[in-house]
Amino acid sequence: MEWPRITCRPVTEKGPNIVHSILGGLSLEFIRDSNIQVNDAFNTFHQNFVDSCLIVFPEREIGNFSSYPKIDWYTEELRDIKNHLDLINELYDRYKTEDLKLLRNQTRLHYKLEMDRAKRKAYNKTILNSSNQQQTMWDIINSRRKPKKA
Repeated sequence: MEWPRITCRPVTEKGPNIVHSILGGLSLEFIRDSNIQVNDAFNTFHQNFVDSCLIVFPEREIGNFSSYPKIDWYTEELRDIKNHLDLINELYDRYKTEDLKLLRNQTRLHYKLEMDRAKRKAYNKTILNSSNQQQTMWDIINSRRKPKKA
């Protein structure tokens, strides 16, 4: 199976420091030049910034392992449970009572169990509707695995 490829510009930890050093090494005398219009000076400065970013963060083509197979399992019920859990978490962070802690843990467990059930239901539906059920099953299993490290 061929994984879809996507093009992106990964931002590295060192990248912003390199951009800063590139821009720090440029002369900004054109900003103070009274013969240059303000918009032209800004456009020059902006273009310098864009050029340094394009150099430091080149485009890379990577495999999009998470895009196949795309099975929609997140339901409205899960969204409601998650919103409820977020509210309980906020209350617990604020008041720290044992009752809220117990409610938070129970709601967390309920949310996890409902997510598992929703995933199983969606995956089963996808497999049963497939013309090649074994291949679809393995596609789902392999999409859930982490890619091998080189």
